[in-house]
This record gives sequence, C-alpha cells and structure tokens, in this order.
Amino acid sequence: MKITVIFLILTVLILNSSAASEILKSFTLTGYDEENKKKWEMKGENAAVSDDDIALTDVKASIYENNRVVDIKADKGLIIKSNQRVSLQKNVILKDYNGGILYTEALNWDQ
Repeated sequence: MKITVIFLILTVLILNSSAASEILKSFTLTGYDEENKKKWEMKGENAAVSDDDIALTDVKASIYENNRVVDIKADKGLIIKSNQRVSLQKNVILKDYNGGILYTEALNWDQ
C-alpha cells in the first residue's frame, strides 16, 4: 500500500542520516488506497522524527471518501511509527462535508 511506502521512504531517509533525530520543515504526507486514489493528506509546519515517533506541529489534514472531504486542524500531533497511529492534540477542529464542526482537545486516528 502506498501509505506504507511513503512511511518507509521517510523512515529510510531518516535512518540514513547522521543525526539521531531530524526536523522536517513544511511537510506533506499523502496516503492512497489500493486503487491509487488519494485517501488522505496531512500537512504541517514541523515534523520532528525520532526512533519511535514523529512529533508534528500546526497540523492540517484532509480525509477523502466517496467524493467528500473531512478537514482536520490541530496544534500538535504524534505519529507512532510501530502502528502508524496518529494522535492529534490541542485545539483540534474537525469540519465534515455537511458543515458540521467538532471541537476537541484530542483525536486519535488509525490509518
């Protein structure tokens, strides 16, 4: 699956660097389904990559399903490398395709 490929490429690039952790500025991650359709996209200001996780700041994500989009924003996020689980924190705002808005302090997402 392309999600895994993108994640593995990022992991390989980081593991081959000389530093123990890396900071990526202005990042974009994109996931695709089995039919090569965009499933989700995540952008952010910074991504601090360590051995176990990727800490994100100023996160903006879009989830695409059935020609509809759900947008999510959060101040901070964390991707756990072992299971690719995403945890968003602080001022999380989810806007659905019907105009509904959810405000919360935390949101967990299993890719």
